[in-house]
Amino acid sequence: MNKPETHRILHPVWSRLAAFNRTRPAQARADFLLQHWFVVRLYDERKLQRFWFLARPIAGICVQVPEESIPAVREFVSTQPEAEELLRFAIHCPSCKSTRVHYPQMTRKNVLPTLVAHGLVSLGFLRHECYCEDCHFTWREGHRKLESKRAGLPLFGTRKQSGRAH
Repeated sequence: MNKPETHRILHPVWSRLAAFNRTRPAQARADFLLQHWFVVRLYDERKLQRFWFLARPIAGICVQVPEESIPAVREFVSTQPEAEELLRFAIHCPSCKSTRVHYPQMTRKNVLPTLVAHGLVSLGFLRHECYCEDCHFTWREGHRKLESKRAGLPLFGTRKQSGRAH
């Protein structure tokens, strides 16, 4: 076995399976997967959201699995009737209903884009939004109306449309 494969086994790349606002439903989801022999962990990023991203904590309790096992977990969960109930309290993408959601939509791997985003948020040019890993849709949590990022922005001098959909 060569070194990169060994490193990947000992230190897996964790990928988000579902995000929750509260610990109890996230723990139930993780326990369900553990009972069925999947490697899973809970990751609490509420402090990261509050103190580094300067955002109100939303979807901060994450159920994570190793990246390479996401297809197997998804297939297993789709065949289990009780798995649907466990996702009732997860944050879902309004576009594709995925539970692989990040909030805020800032990168967690690089400092410079986060600092630029902080500046834009503090100046009012950018708002914290949720981001779906599956369909790349962004939205503001709590808004029922589906809006893409570009929906409210006027295009090159055109008047902003009224609130009706086209």
